[in-house]
Amino acid sequence: MASDVVIWHYPDAVTGHSLAQKALSSLGNISDRDYPSAHYFSCDIPALDMDRYEASLHGDNKKTADAVVGICNERQGKAVDGRLLLVELRMDYRTVSNLSVSSLAEKETHTRQLLRSCPDDRRIDLSYCLIFDYKLEQQAYSWMARIRRSDKVTEAWRTFTPATFCNYINIGKTMPYTPCRETVEAGERFKSAARTGTIEVFDKEWSVIESYMLACALRNEFGECAYLSEVLTEAVALFDTAKLDDESDRAYFDIINEDIMRLAGRHQPHKSPK
Repeated sequence: MASDVVIWHYPDAVTGHSLAQKALSSLGNISDRDYPSAHYFSCDIPALDMDRYEASLHGDNKKTADAVVGICNERQGKAVDGRLLLVELRMDYRTVSNLSVSSLAEKETHTRQLLRSCPDDRRIDLSYCLIFDYKLEQQAYSWMARIRRSDKVTEAWRTFTPATFCNYINIGKTMPYTPCRETVEAGERFKSAARTGTIEVFDKEWSVIESYMLACALRNEFGECAYLSEVLTEAVALFDTAKLDDESDRAYFDIINEDIMRLAGRHQPHKSPK
């Protein structure tokens, strides 16, 4: 089955493709051409019009998937693995009973062949997205689940409505920042130290995470710093100062707290690094 890793809209995969000169359009325009006045897609999703491209070729034309859009994954707030995603529009169907798996599979195969024949070094996602009218959502989902059990050709096929497809590719949404594992582990150790309520343990881990953040800043890894700035604030809130019996320990915690807040404030998310 197709991967469930979160994907993101990545228009560069199609706007910069060699087919763009002949076939660049948008999913909305392609949909409006096939389903006039329906306006299924209000958002801007650049797409390769594969029917138009096929019609421009010499010889006998074969059927293709309706469109190809661009998607990617996210790593540390940046787009990675930009690739192509095949889309088939089935919004005129009122029942799934007359859907032909073999016909859809032929369209998928031919479209992949066309894309592979291009000089672009651009990967093609395994998924094949079939988009239905929202009234057919549950019926299409049940059909796909049933067919997938009996036909391996459909293993990576997915069914959507226009709205759920836009959600699937996270159209119009801001890509989050995912810190690396080392950063997450450093943050978890510091929060664990705060939970102990022991000033010696907390001070030791503070020195470690402070050095780590400074190293990240020197490498211009400001996304890591922004993530850890929130961790620092959380950790201070976790520390139970009521466990500190000694006046000097409480005074020392105040000094550490001031240093922590200063460093955290310097790397707050959405602020320019200084």
